[in-house]
Amino acid sequence: MTVATLLRRTNAANALRQREGKAKKARLLDRCRTLMKTGNFRPTAAEIAGQGATHDIINRFGTIGELYDQALDEPTVAAIADRIFNGPITDQLTGRERLRLALAAVHGRSAA
Repeated sequence: MTVATLLRRTNAANALRQREGKAKKARLLDRCRTLMKTGNFRPTAAEIAGQGATHDIINRFGTIGELYDQALDEPTVAAIADRIFNGPITDQLTGRERLRLALAAVHGRSAA
């Protein structure tokens, strides 16, 4: 086996690991968003990981708080606001107000 062959195999393996890592991160974010939208604003690592390993959250995000922050996209923020007010309210609030409300629900803080 030549050095060039070894390098090609190593590069291919690294590329595969990177793709798998990105896919795993996307699955974790999607699961967290789904849980948040259904009213579980602070899902545990075990709930988010499901059948996967909870250490994947730390490996991909650093902390569960960082995962929460990244999970707060506009549809999730809107769903949290609607759940808190027991109905559609998002068109009556500004984007910043919705985000502050979601941060308060998730982290217990509203600074945004």
